[in-house]
Amino acid sequence: LVDLQFAVKKLELIRIGGEGEQARNGAVYWLEQARKTIPYDPNPVNAEVKLWLLLARAHHEAGDIPLRDDAFDEACGLMEEIVRLRPDLAVLKERLGALYEERARLTGETEWSNRALAILQDVLKQDPYSRSLVLRMAKLADGLGRKDEAVSYYRKVLLINENLRLDPLKVMSDTERKNIEKRIAEIAGE
Repeated sequence: LVDLQFAVKKLELIRIGGEGEQARNGAVYWLEQARKTIPYDPNPVNAEVKLWLLLARAHHEAGDIPLRDDAFDEACGLMEEIVRLRPDLAVLKERLGALYEERARLTGETEWSNRALAILQDVLKQDPYSRSLVLRMAKLADGLGRKDEAVSYYRKVLLINENLRLDPLKVMSDTERKNIEKRIAEIAGE
């Protein structure tokens, strides 16, 4: 716990820009120590993944592609390991999917979108009525050019939304619904 507290303090210094390389190295060290002390606890892993993701984004903005890819490799490796250790936690798989999505967005490599879609399909088995999850999957499949799969997911989003109509706080707006219907029509017309 102390290791994690030190790491969080170092991460805060990085976030506010108070320290540079030294704070980053300190945060990495303390997060690694926390992860070794409590390997089945996703909290230090999530914190370390966030750090590597911040570094990946910073290296991307600086145009340093090899360091960006190294940082993404670290983040993905850590998240994949905790998912392997805790396959019962759908939230971890969803975070891994989000990490893959971010990597695909920054690198333009469809391999990562495919991986994101695959892991999110596994999450969907645990949470089949998550409209936001299914919508993410629809957009991923759509971006990958998997028209039939995208339409299927978009339709499932509408079906889930229809089932939520009795709870006005959970129902998507008419604009959102119409945009999805429009996208289904566009894909069907292509």
